[in-house]
Amino acid sequence: MFEDRSIRRKRRYLLAAVFILLASAAFGVGYFFNADAPEALDDPENPSKMSLQIPDSLINPAAGKEPYEQVNADSTVDQEANTLEDDLLTPNTQLIFKTYYNSCRHTAEESVQASKDEINMSEQQLKEKYIDWEITAYSPPIVELSRTIYTYCPNHYIIGVDDGYIAIYVYDANGQKIMQEKTDISLAALTPEDQQALYGGIVVDTEDQKEQTLEGFSN
Repeated sequence: MFEDRSIRRKRRYLLAAVFILLASAAFGVGYFFNADAPEALDDPENPSKMSLQIPDSLINPAAGKEPYEQVNADSTVDQEANTLEDDLLTPNTQLIFKTYYNSCRHTAEESVQASKDEINMSEQQLKEKYIDWEITAYSPPIVELSRTIYTYCPNHYIIGVDDGYIAIYVYDANGQKIMQEKTDISLAALTPEDQQALYGGIVVDTEDQKEQTLEGFSN
């Protein structure tokens, strides 16, 4: 009987000891995790102790865009610089000048290399230099400029009058009228119809036509 009581007492002590041990262990584990939590937030070098954090890109979306926008801005500046450089005249640029003469409806064309002072010029600078011309095509190394002149081209002779005598005129490339020759044929010896025709200007295209016309007035 006394033995049974002793055994039961020992069992109670043993159970109490186990309960105390388990309670102590639970308390220790809880304390350990609670004490470690602040460290985890401040210890980025120890990933095992770090807790989940919200990315900065979600907190401040603008921050993530700045590098991208800066790269785009730099890229745009580079592209504009390359475009400007490609649009400048080079030593290999050909300038093609086209002149349309309204009176005879002929077009004269001249192609020249860009001069030293024209190298590295922009389209606007070229416009300012050739103010009487229109840039109709600008794509270096080829640039085309056009103009219209309301006279005859240089390939014609105009038989007219100067101080009472028959004279021969031509137009230069810029439309300026130049007296090429003054004959000794007096208008006084001609009919009124011939005089009127000469005052209006008789246009011929070749040297032979010019000579034949003059012979007709001298006879």
